[in-house]
Amino acid sequence: MTYKVCILAAGIGSRMEPFTDNINKSLLPVDFKAAISHIIEKFDINIEFVVAVGYLKQTVKDYLECAHKERTFKIVEVDKYSGIGSGPGYSLLQCQKYLDSPFIFFASDTLVLEDIPTPLDNWLGISPVTETQEYCTVKILDGMIIELEDKAINQNTNAFVGAAGIRDYENFFEALKKNNDLKNNELQVSNGFSALISCSLRPHYFTWYDTGNIEGYINANKNMSKSNFSFDFSKSNEFLYFVGNNVIKYFEDKNIIKNRYKRSEILKGLCPQITCLKDSFYAYEKQVGKVLYDVINDQVMYDLISWLDNNLWINKKLSDSELMKFKLSCFDFYYKKTIFRIKQYHEKHQIKDY
Repeated sequence: MTYKVCILAAGIGSRMEPFTDNINKSLLPVDFKAAISHIIEKFDINIEFVVAVGYLKQTVKDYLECAHKERTFKIVEVDKYSGIGSGPGYSLLQCQKYLDSPFIFFASDTLVLEDIPTPLDNWLGISPVTETQEYCTVKILDGMIIELEDKAINQNTNAFVGAAGIRDYENFFEALKKNNDLKNNELQVSNGFSALISCSLRPHYFTWYDTGNIEGYINANKNMSKSNFSFDFSKSNEFLYFVGNNVIKYFEDKNIIKNRYKRSEILKGLCPQITCLKDSFYAYEKQVGKVLYDVINDQVMYDLISWLDNNLWINKKLSDSELMKFKLSCFDFYYKKTIFRIKQYHEKHQIKDY
């Protein structure tokens, strides 16, 4: 069937500070891949995505261009993504004119393990919870949802996970427009889903990770990681992503991006070619191989030094001023940088070096 996928990535992610001080929460890495990538890769390459952006919108746009340039995205800029009257319901209304068919809705901080059913009928993704006041919970009778209650203490045991299939999209948007009731000062999507109960709204159970809060984010990385390397939660100003055959790096400091690009041009042929360059991101193709430490032996070391002698360690005549500049650069790189990193390590692990 023909349908679209709408991902809401406009919110400020206040529950995820300080991680979201400089980057949109949809781009926080889970197993070295942005949360939004985990959602996108659930769907066929031909599916069209409608993505609502607001807070730090350029980071979302730039990441999608670097990580998923083969996909089709319609980016919708939401004018009001914080404050009274904002919220997921408002963001969806901003996307309405591009959602003229059945569609699947996803909050950008929602990760699920199972396959996503098409919107052949109206369905709501649910998962068991113990604390109901933080979520929209559902009451189920004879296998169908008969009631929704948003952000309230109740006896319901299942909560809406932030993913849904909407077949009757016209009924959904009509109800969302008419019902202006706010919860926590935000317009919620439950205002539209309530109208689908009369059209039959079935529950669909998921294994769910809520990356919209610190505890859930850490839990998602712990349980979804396929890598032997653990994610460094101490950093919020730089991230590393692996998406398909792409290696993508994010730095809050835009000068690092510029300098990395300059270095790649100077060392062309000695480092991977940059395939995507943005203000805070750059990407290059992943190189298949082994780390030197894993394969080093006498012959490998001999071959490496021989190659360096012939290709890199080439005598070059420098003027006195150029030589002084070169020596200062070496001092900065080999001495100052080393001392700085030792100091960082000591501070991180509370080591006193006497």
